[in-house]
Amino acid sequence: GVEPCYPKIRNYTIEKGTFFNNSQNAIYQKVAILGSITVKNLFKNQNPLGKTIYINNIPFTVIGILGAKGTTGEQGNIDNVVMIPIRTALRRVFNNDYLSQMYFKIYDFNYMTDTEQLITNFIRESHKLNIYKKEDDFTINNQVNTIRASEETTSSFRYLTNGIALI
Repeated sequence: GVEPCYPKIRNYTIEKGTFFNNSQNAIYQKVAILGSITVKNLFKNQNPLGKTIYINNIPFTVIGILGAKGTTGEQGNIDNVVMIPIRTALRRVFNNDYLSQMYFKIYDFNYMTDTEQLITNFIRESHKLNIYKKEDDFTINNQVNTIRASEETTSSFRYLTNGIALI
């Protein structure tokens, strides 16, 4: 389940149809957006718009198809996806009242540290960790740290390759 702003945050485009809106999310509407690989796997060469798919035996109407994005290192093929409104997912599919992941998009790198601290403070407060002086029961990953880790790995492989070449 995702919020209506998810495509903008994660740089998705809608190839056909539409993405769900705040009203559809608010009323727990059973609508779905499919990734391009999911469309191929479920519908072959048919147009899925208006068709029904089932998630945990719950019918969802396909209203949109995402533009292809390809593969990422951390998530695999991100075109093999089904997106439904977060409120629908929590109530109708998972019977949950909490989120397991959140994504934020920061438009100015200079605010990364401050924004991360604000998010940390908000989550700590909502989890009541400050009251009981407990450690964080969540993790925050940002792309800057992921990029740095990737650069360090690449650098290590470069040195390893150079070391093998010298033997």
